[in-house]
Amino acid sequence: MSAAASAAAQDSKQKAAADAPKTSAAKADERAAPKIDEKAVAVVEHAVEAMGGRAYLDVRAVVSHGYFTLLNEKTGGLPVAFRDYTVFPDRERTEFKGAGVKSVQVNTGETGWVYDAQAKKITDAKPDQVEDFRTAMRTSIDNILRGWWR
Repeated sequence: MSAAASAAAQDSKQKAAADAPKTSAAKADERAAPKIDEKAVAVVEHAVEAMGGRAYLDVRAVVSHGYFTLLNEKTGGLPVAFRDYTVFPDRERTEFKGAGVKSVQVNTGETGWVYDAQAKKITDAKPDQVEDFRTAMRTSIDNILRGWWR
């Protein structure tokens, strides 16, 4: 078979494959690939520039502090001071101190632990605590602007 005939045969096979009905796996792959909304990308890029551009994106750790008040359906607690250390993308240490409370909660991706100073006890974070942390990180503005959601 000549090179030209071989190329023609290959072309006809590719055309036949392209014309053939798609398998369910191929259709699933097409659905799984997210469509990129260029307008949304432009909004995020504009926000990153407003935050400082490259300087903002180069930040790897943030320290913050403030007051935390536990609220539930019936009562509110006293404010407790906190200091939070975050190392992007998925590490956090939060220290709570005040109103007779001193505790430290550490999260590292899929795991974590809690130190209760009153009980002098360290326990593994419960699955719901780890999931709460992961949800908070996944939905944070830093996650969106830094593109970790992709």
